Amino acid sequence: MRPGLVVGVLALLVLPLAGCAESTSVCVDYVDFETPAAAAAGVAVVVVGTVVGTAGQRTIYGEPAPVHRFAIESVLKGDVPGDATEIDVASVPQSCNGEERGPFPDGDPLDTGERVELFLRVDDAAYRTITPWDGVEPAPAGKPLPWDPAAAAD
Repeated sequence: MRPGLVVGVLALLVLPLAGCAESTSVCVDYVDFETPAAAAAGVAVVVVGTVVGTAGQRTIYGEPAPVHRFAIESVLKGDVPGDATEIDVASVPQSCNGEERGPFPDGDPLDTGERVELFLRVDDAAYRTITPWDGVEPAPAGKPLPWDPAAAAD
């Protein structure tokens, strides 16, 4: 076999793989929870309170996920450890947005000083929002929640 032919065949086999650099990102197709009650049914923990600071970063599905310190006003569903008054919560990022848009093209939903309701999953004893879109809902003081936690418990 001629050397030029061998190089050509190898190039045809290897070049398509050149664009397949190792990636640690996972493209996630999240469930769309149409109502807060549906989101509450799909999680382990629902809490109301305020974000009071940052607490580092985790990686979720290969994307950077900022972790926020959350002051708990009330637990509506599930349990938090002991008598915890604060928990650390990772904000689940969007995936496969590309470098230009990043994991939070509309901003991190936990980057707020407002009173909010969080719909949380627990992974390896760490809290995270249910999805990039359905994990944080406004919960203004003095206004009723848009779902009935007591009815969801039945």
